[in-house]
Amino acid sequence: MSLLVKDIVANIKRKIALLPEERTSMKPLVRIESFLTMQSLIHLLDQFIGSNELATRESLEIFLAFLSDRWDEIQETDAVYPHAPDSLANQCCLIVAEELSDFFYEHAYFLMMPSLQSIQDKAIQQKFIHLKMYEFVFADDGVTPIEVATCLDQANQNKTTILYYPDHPTIPLSKKEADRVIDHCGESIAYYGAMEYREEHRVEMFDQDVDALSRELHEAFNSHTCLVKASYGDSGKRKLINYIIKNSNHARCFIRAMLNLPDKRDWRFLTNELHLDDLHHIILGNDLLLNCVQRQHVYTDNENYNRAILYCFVEIYIRQRTKVGDTNVNMSGLSLPKNRITHYPHKWFNRYGKPWLGGYSMSEKLAAARALQQFLINNKPLHQLKNEVDHLFFGALFEGDLGIIASQVETVMIPKCLNSYDF
Repeated sequence: MSLLVKDIVANIKRKIALLPEERTSMKPLVRIESFLTMQSLIHLLDQFIGSNELATRESLEIFLAFLSDRWDEIQETDAVYPHAPDSLANQCCLIVAEELSDFFYEHAYFLMMPSLQSIQDKAIQQKFIHLKMYEFVFADDGVTPIEVATCLDQANQNKTTILYYPDHPTIPLSKKEADRVIDHCGESIAYYGAMEYREEHRVEMFDQDVDALSRELHEAFNSHTCLVKASYGDSGKRKLINYIIKNSNHARCFIRAMLNLPDKRDWRFLTNELHLDDLHHIILGNDLLLNCVQRQHVYTDNENYNRAILYCFVEIYIRQRTKVGDTNVNMSGLSLPKNRITHYPHKWFNRYGKPWLGGYSMSEKLAAARALQQFLINNKPLHQLKNEVDHLFFGALFEGDLGIIASQVETVMIPKCLNSYDF
């Protein structure tokens, strides 16, 4: 009996529904990419959920193109399949590829990562398709798989700490390749560390301990309990950020992705990875900060959404204020009146003058802004801002541009039910 496109889509969606939740330990940028990919994939599947077209290579080509396009975007980032085998997006793309493999007469791995078809050595190709995603890393060429356990075992057997390609044991790995193998997971780090200790101290009796750590690595692979830590570093991080910027075509899309992070403390890590220009583009749409802060349609009836957008506003304020420094220009670009009472005693001015006349230093404003950010990630109701933030910050917090943001924290719509808004 011939299958229809809607049958293929139904199979994919049924298998996706059975997947476990993503690990909470996943890197924030990888989790954001996974969320954005899932949004696109679900949208694509929903378009064909009722299609009565016969399932053929031609009718399924759009799904193959989705996998190929994504691979182009995530190559040499930590969202690649071997570095994030448990990300929801990677698991779902594997399901899609497996459903397509019979139609395109290719192993699922080559549909998900089409550049791997360029591997010239057929023996390596055959070995590759029998590896689990978390058992290898890629060479610097982005296509040659390096089997982690085999590479480390080879060094152990030869009593050396120099790592070589498993399939070409006379060619050493590059520094970056060796780092990805060694730092693949906690077990590989311990295994290689023991080999280094043995070599440095020339302790042959340590062989048994090294072998025991080798067994731990293999057991972690067999039981799928290893937590992959391998990374492409800053270059891969920047490419992933560019992907996120490209696919977060408006602030709401990015904020929903932020809400997918399991811990609000990850918001700080995420925003720290973005340049000020990135935040301007995503959150403000290249508009002025205060214009966006005061637009009521920016907010929703979901308090966590409002927290996230306000957190980003404060982050932009901090970056802008740090860039501008202690000047007489505010974030809206308007000149501020110069302080005319600097001749008064400093102690008197701090106690009585600042709350009425302003004049807080950059360090005082930044400290207040960071206190506001901490409040936003602490899950306290937004309207309780004045009850929760230390009174020492009040003057700087409610003055000037930062004061406008703080006022919005208190006045945005308070939801009747925190979970009532469907994201």
